[in-house]
Amino acid sequence: MIARVSRSHLLAAGAAACVASGVAAVLFYPSSAQASTWTPGASQTRLANAAAHRQASSTIPGVSGEPILAAPTPTGSWPANVSGVAYVGMSRAAAERYVDDSSMKIADGRSVVLIRMTGRFSVVTKGPAGSPGFATGTVLTVVIDARTGNTLDFGLDNAGRPLPSTAKTELSR
Repeated sequence: MIARVSRSHLLAAGAAACVASGVAAVLFYPSSAQASTWTPGASQTRLANAAAHRQASSTIPGVSGEPILAAPTPTGSWPANVSGVAYVGMSRAAAERYVDDSSMKIADGRSVVLIRMTGRFSVVTKGPAGSPGFATGTVLTVVIDARTGNTLDFGLDNAGRPLPSTAKTELSR
């Protein structure tokens, strides 16, 4: 099953989701809700890479498409399902455009890291009876707090809005 899914949409529908651990790109957002971007500093880059590795290791699709549990990959090494990773800095409100492209407004102006990975990904979902229990896609976007590294939101799709020119590419294969 290929689906466009975001944690915000799942939670709004009363469903729960397992936050995926693989991410293709990371975006850092400034403290204002403006769409200005910046290149992450060394500590933000470390947080982004650690989050991207967690996400990449937990979103590997199995034979039937369902996510399989894999041991986390060490920093500097990427699972075979990941073909690209990039990140940039900006506000959380601006980051939501990259997660689900909805009109949902987040009144949170904190600095975040939006991580976007490209490749093949699968995440656990909970839906109505008869649903497969997972969704697959080729673009995984994760928003993490730029200070703590905690995951705030994620989205899975088969296409993604182009990242700002300030995005830093971590992996491209």
